[in-house]
Amino acid sequence: MTLNAKRGFTLVEILVVIGIIGALVSVIIVGQIRCLAKSREAVCVSNMHQLVLALQMYREDNSGTRACVLGELYSTYVSKELLQCPVDDTGGYANALAILANGAVLFPVSESVPASYLYVGGLVHDNHTWDALENTPGVSYLACVLHGSPNGLDYSHTVPVQWYTGRVLQAHGDGSVVTSYVDHNALGDGTGRPDYRALDLWALFVPPTDLDRFKPK
Repeated sequence: MTLNAKRGFTLVEILVVIGIIGALVSVIIVGQIRCLAKSREAVCVSNMHQLVLALQMYREDNSGTRACVLGELYSTYVSKELLQCPVDDTGGYANALAILANGAVLFPVSESVPASYLYVGGLVHDNHTWDALENTPGVSYLACVLHGSPNGLDYSHTVPVQWYTGRVLQAHGDGSVVTSYVDHNALGDGTGRPDYRALDLWALFVPPTDLDRFKPK
């Protein structure tokens, strides 16, 4: 007589299956996080492209006068949503105010129209500088330093932006957006310390080879 005994799973087999399922779930979660980051960056790139076009339209409609701050584009040219990077959970205030070493506000914005993006217009105070910038290849109009947190730091509006070292999205005058890397330590005074008097923030907009032309004397 044959006995048909049913054999169940052993503890080891169950643990192996659980381990495999856990590994698969981890891979899926990591993939979803990366996809989300890429999709947010794609929205940011689109925002920057449209903002450059809006800046050009503003200039054409105002007899060549350039916008001093991005808030001037609202609401004729852009919506509030367009002024905010999708990874900015501060409602647009993360990098709206760039604070210099002396505490002066470099990028004044309207409290009612915050913007996540840094705009070169905050650095320019005369037509001569604008003309020089626009005749310099590689100059960007906008910058976003919200994608990633280099050095493990949280780059909020409470941190001087000119300290930034890491990955940055830059939008050129033709609307194209590129990814680059800036290192404020590389722009120091030769002693290994950042030279804040040289205004390292220019590095977000001007190619390193041309920085000396635009730094305040």
